[in-house]
Amino acid sequence: MSINHLLPNRHWLMLLALTSTLVSSGLQAETPIGADAAIAAPETLAHPCAGCHGTNGWIDDSAFMPLAGMPESIFIETMLDFREERRASTLMGMVAQGYSDAEIQAMARFFVNQPSEGTSR
Repeated sequence: MSINHLLPNRHWLMLLALTSTLVSSGLQAETPIGADAAIAAPETLAHPCAGCHGTNGWIDDSAFMPLAGMPESIFIETMLDFREERRASTLMGMVAQGYSDAEIQAMARFFVNQPSEGTSR
């Protein structure tokens, strides 16, 4: 028997995003403070975002903000606000805490270059 009938698709996506975030947060926590850790590829860093914000930052018919094409400064400011608890959230505060400043900047550069709905790049 399939368990798909137990949770709507949106709940599966949120569960996947939370699991991915918790795993990536735990991995970052093992990096010694002050260590020059190599930053993963931006598309890898952005992977957990897909559960709520869609592949490459675009999801159609969603309650979540699309990230594709978002200006870098807005993405960075928003992520830092979530991370520093200046912006209320149920999930994004924990998500943002899993990323360093450099990783947030790399993801901002990735998302600004992703096509948003109705555009082609």
